[in-house]
Amino acid sequence: MTRDSTVCQVPKDTLVFIDEAYLDFADDPAKTTCLPLVKRYQNVAVLRTFSKAYGLANVRVGFAVMPVALAAILQKIRLPYNLNTLAQVAAVAALRDQDFVREAAAKNAVERAKWEDFFDQQGVKYFKSQANFIYFTVKNADELSQALLEKGFQVRHHLQPDWLRLTIGPAEDTTVMQALVADWLKQQA
Repeated sequence: MTRDSTVCQVPKDTLVFIDEAYLDFADDPAKTTCLPLVKRYQNVAVLRTFSKAYGLANVRVGFAVMPVALAAILQKIRLPYNLNTLAQVAAVAALRDQDFVREAAAKNAVERAKWEDFFDQQGVKYFKSQANFIYFTVKNADELSQALLEKGFQVRHHLQPDWLRLTIGPAEDTTVMQALVADWLKQQA
């Protein structure tokens, strides 16, 4: 199934919102994006955020790319003053600094590869990622989550039994966390 075949199966009067929050972390964002669908379908909008690769999570700003007719409809129902001046200035500055985004994505790719290699070596099941996080499973995941938290590292848990979502961080954090996880796994064996 391709992205086109999925959209073609949706009724024309149903809005399709595609979230590309993590697109900047993909190995090939230009091939991965669904932006071409906006030109082909009048019911498609692609959403982007400045919260991830741009590092502006607290600003709570993003944008949508959609056909003009759809934008006109959404403009009628949106709340007034939904984006403050500070958020607008931050977003414009972030857009102008594409070197930062490329650098953040490149660093993320390096650290993500380190985690995938580590999990392979440890025999830990995980899902390959194109984002800034990896989803993996270990027995007694809540205990690992707590052990990491006690050392200052928080991972998402309770998404599924014995699965954790680890956000990719700086190289120093990767080194420390991998040592902690390796020690914990040895204790579980």
